[in-house]
Amino acid sequence: MAQSGGNSLTGVAGVEINAGRIAFGGNYQSPLSQNLADSSVKAGDRWLAHVSFSF
Repeated sequence: MAQSGGNSLTGVAGVEINAGRIAFGGNYQSPLSQNLADSSVKAGDRWLAHVSFSF
């Protein structure tokens, strides 16, 4: 692809729960505005989940 780069603004909402040395969490991300690769690429909504261990 000859064009690359661009910009996007993303809204994010999430939660994290800590239980001792373990943390569980997740968030939802949705593009609010975007101009990627001269508008030939569209980013979609996405979910993220994670588990963290403290040591």
